[in-house]
Amino acid sequence: MAEDVGHRLRSEAQALWGLVAEARAAVPERVSGADGSGAVRVFHGPAGPDSIVLDPDWRRRLPSADLGAAVVAASPAAAAPVDAPAGGRG
Repeated sequence: MAEDVGHRLRSEAQALWGLVAEARAAVPERVSGADGSGAVRVFHGPAGPDSIVLDPDWRRRLPSADLGAAVVAASPAAAAPVDAPAGGRG
């Protein structure tokens, strides 16, 4: 009886590790999100945010005083769950 339980637990653990490996393979290595104006894009890598890119004409799209808020808005868009709508991914 104990041997059956041990075998079943090992089998279930192996199946779970297989699912974990599949999930890791499905996650993109780098994602990005933009603020509502499209002037700011934040890129996230495996360790978190790794770069911020400003559109060349960001000053026409966004008042300078709003730049910090735009970065804050773009960062969560990049970190959104993988199954989120594609609008904030890229």
